[in-house]
Amino acid sequence: LVRLEIKRNSFKEKEIPVELFSLVTLKSLLICFNGFSGSLATDIGKMTELEDFRASNNDIFGILPVEITELSNLITLDLSGNMLTGKIPDEFQ
Repeated sequence: LVRLEIKRNSFKEKEIPVELFSLVTLKSLLICFNGFSGSLATDIGKMTELEDFRASNNDIFGILPVEITELSNLITLDLSGNMLTGKIPDEFQ
């Protein structure tokens, strides 16, 4: 599996399943408009093959975990429409 697209569902008040971040061969993970809440798990850093991560328009909050900077193949990152706070990690600037 290299692409997983789960969009426009009603997972209200549910955190992003940590198990998704164990799919380390994924190149594309699209989980937009699902009502996911909570913060991004630090396990996202294990997805080193990921090129495209889109989790827009959910209810994700908190700071962007620094482990996201370990995604050296990342080309597209879309977290718009969430409630993230804090600063963008220096590695992205």
